[in-house]
Amino acid sequence: MREQVGELLDQLTTLARELSPDGIREVSGRLMLSTGPDSVDLAAGSGPRKRLLVDRLVDVWRNAPEISPSCLAFALQAAGRTASRVADLQTIELAWTGPHTGVVPVRRIDQALYEVVAGAERELIVVSYAVFNVPRLVDAINGSVARGVDVLLILEFEGAQGEQTYNPLTALRGISANVHVYHWPYAKRPQAASDGKRGFIHVKAAVADEKVAIISSANITAYGLEANMELGLVVHGDEIPRRIARHFRQLVKDEVLVAWMK
Repeated sequence: MREQVGELLDQLTTLARELSPDGIREVSGRLMLSTGPDSVDLAAGSGPRKRLLVDRLVDVWRNAPEISPSCLAFALQAAGRTASRVADLQTIELAWTGPHTGVVPVRRIDQALYEVVAGAERELIVVSYAVFNVPRLVDAINGSVARGVDVLLILEFEGAQGEQTYNPLTALRGISANVHVYHWPYAKRPQAASDGKRGFIHVKAAVADEKVAIISSANITAYGLEANMELGLVVHGDEIPRRIARHFRQLVKDEVLVAWMK
């Protein structure tokens, strides 16, 4: 019984995700008018995709006929409302640097990054492997600091063998002294089993106020933001940006990431 109910819930979830609110109301109405899985009008007002989804739901319902039509209709309406509210709370956009096709809508990675920084009101976390030739970012971050934003920069200073001689703060010359800079100490990094080299910070992300985040393949360099072929996502909404921000704050709290002595 538990397995059959689980399959029924999975099908309800699929309908809730794929049908419009009007489609969900229409299917719920047909379920309410039925007396069981064998009396659902599968043809009424259905396009091919909706018909297929409802057909699958009815097939699974036959394995759990003790579920009443009214209960099934109510469950579908609840799932639809939840899916709609989740969609309202979170949107995801493609971010891209490189040739455009005109077929798929994308955001420019540099534009999305600067919007995240400029839109921060309370907290801004920026993480990158390489940083080079980005005076515009320095100005944007300093603008955030001037607005009272708590800014955390997490950067790579030591490299996979402790050999890195380039200081990323050189590329951020003029950055506000009120910016908090963190790094991953070389001694705290795990070694790769293949060659014994230690890992390094390879993350490229920015999060503002736990509400919007950009995660991409692009380093914060002129090439990464303007010339390379790079791909990422911009996430608006509370859940994923909040998790990312809390994850990095916990790494700081656990002293996995420590303050870099400027």
